[in-house]
Amino acid sequence: MEICRIRLRLFASLQKWLPDNPIDHEIVSPKTIGEFLHEKGVPEDVVAIIIRNGNRADLSTPLADGDNLEVFPLIGGG
Repeated sequence: MEICRIRLRLFASLQKWLPDNPIDHEIVSPKTIGEFLHEKGVPEDVVAIIIRNGNRADLSTPLADGDNLEVFPLIGGG
């Protein structure tokens, strides 16, 4: 097991799960993005786009030390 520092930023309606945004977290790896978000109370069904270090990712993507995560909800409009 390894301790990793992850920076998480939630956008739009997701900010209610992390009002002090962005914030650095220490996690014990291995852990996926989905596991990490679940621990923070963010439901999978509200997550639409995940950007990890500037690249598209998904809930099954493993996290690594120094990762920068940006998570966006579904957005409606007309």
